Amino acid sequence: MPMAEIQLPFHPFRPRWPKIALAAVLFVVLIIIATLGVVYRGSDSALGRFLASRFPFPIVFIGQGVAVTTEGLAENLAALRHFYESQDFAELGMRVDFTTEDGKRRLKIRERDLINKMLEDKAVELLAHERGISITGDQVAAETTVKMQEFGTTEKVEETLARVYGWTIADFQEQIVRPAMYEAELFRSYERDVDQAKAKEAIQAAEKALRSKEPFSEVARKYSEGETRAEGGDLGWFRLEDLAPELRGPVDNAKISVPTAVVESPLGYHILLVEETKIDGDVRQYHIHQIFTRKLSFADWLVEAMRGLPVSVISDEYEWDRAEARIEFRSEELRAFEKQLRENAESDPTLIF
Repeated sequence: MPMAEIQLPFHPFRPRWPKIALAAVLFVVLIIIATLGVVYRGSDSALGRFLASRFPFPIVFIGQGVAVTTEGLAENLAALRHFYESQDFAELGMRVDFTTEDGKRRLKIRERDLINKMLEDKAVELLAHERGISITGDQVAAETTVKMQEFGTTEKVEETLARVYGWTIADFQEQIVRPAMYEAELFRSYERDVDQAKAKEAIQAAEKALRSKEPFSEVARKYSEGETRAEGGDLGWFRLEDLAPELRGPVDNAKISVPTAVVESPLGYHILLVEETKIDGDVRQYHIHQIFTRKLSFADWLVEAMRGLPVSVISDEYEWDRAEARIEFRSEELRAFEKQLRENAESDPTLIF
């Protein structure tokens, strides 16, 4: 006779892993939120400074995913402090102390300046890449060798970098040589490709007006740029050596009260008029008037290019000033402090050096 089948009570096993996993995820999220809060809102605390200096939390994004990070900023800020602390400003009658309340605010201004420099370096590299410019590690190493030969022996350069900035040669390559190479290549691209038609057209219109016998001062007021426009282009008295090299020959050869042909300089286009000359201490001086139209400089062009890049500020201490293409403080107190500081900059080594 077959044995009766024994029915055991059924207690299905319900695994708890989903709940555990969810709890773990929530815990990690809370840790991340707390960490970000400490970094971005408690950056002046010891823990905030520690985390910011050890991990690359983004401060500001530019372009697609390119960021200035807290880690990079901390490294540069350490080098900056090392520089100030390695100098004997007492000989100049100056003092640097970042431990006082004013000193901390001064350091904050230099920190903001560092962020802007780092942001500009990244923008330059992005703009260079857009133009097909790429610089290899071997090229950077070769340029570093050239720079070191200019400054002295390898040992001397290494000693100076370590003493003044706390840097190694690798730091020097990354912080100075590489950005400078990208900027030089981008400048060459700017010189080759940027259209200066607006400045050319304005100076040509001024030249045409002069040929039509319009008074030089009136043409200057109409077409010239710069501070002397309101004075009819009157620059005052100059020695030849005080002029830009491109202007010396045309001024020296000019006939009195006769406008020169258009002269091009790195700044722009010039039409010059020598009103009179005199000898002062065996040196000839020239009373010069000028019509000047300004080229779009590399600095102005770079600002325009940076305005066109997407920028997102993560830190709540700063905001993006698109008109000036730079990071500025949100704090009105810090803005006012900086304004007052710069009005007396000649006595503050943190603004001079």
